[in-house]
Amino acid sequence: MNKLEFLRSELTQAGFRPQVHDDYVAFRHAGGNYVIPVDDEDEIFVRVVFPNFWKIGSAAERGRALETAALICANLKNVKVFPQGDNTVASVDLLLPGLERFREVLPRAVQVLQAAAQHFCLAMAASGAGGFARLLHEMIERLRRAQQGGGSC
Repeated sequence: MNKLEFLRSELTQAGFRPQVHDDYVAFRHAGGNYVIPVDDEDEIFVRVVFPNFWKIGSAAERGRALETAALICANLKNVKVFPQGDNTVASVDLLLPGLERFREVLPRAVQVLQAAAQHFCLAMAASGAGGFARLLHEMIERLRRAQQGGGSC
C-alpha cells in the first residue's frame, strides 16, 4: 500500500471521509477542510494543512495577519500560520517514528490547527479601535498559561 492509500485508510478508520487526489488527501472536520500533501520520498514526514481559513482583504489587513501569525507561531506548539496569496493557512509538521503512528497524533494535530485558526480569527475580528492590541496581549497571556499547565488553547 502506498502512502496515499495508507493515509486514506487511517483517516477512514479514524472516522473521517477522506477524498484521495493525485498527490494529497483531503478531509473535513468541524466545518473545516484539511489537506495532507503526500511526499512519497519521505516516509516518516506528514504535514497536515488547514488552508484558507481567513481571507485577507487589504495591504493593512495583511500586516495585521503577519503580526498575528507570528504571535501564534511563537506561542502555540508545532504550528505554522502564514498568509498565502490572499488567504491564511495553518499547518502542522509531523516527524513520526513510523507512519503507523499517524492515527495516534492526528487528533492533536487537528486540535492545534483549530486552536491556531480560532485565535487568529478572534484577533483579526477585533482589529478595530484598539481591540487588536488588547486581544493580542490577552492571547499571549492565555497561551502562556495554557502551556505552563501543559494544555493547549
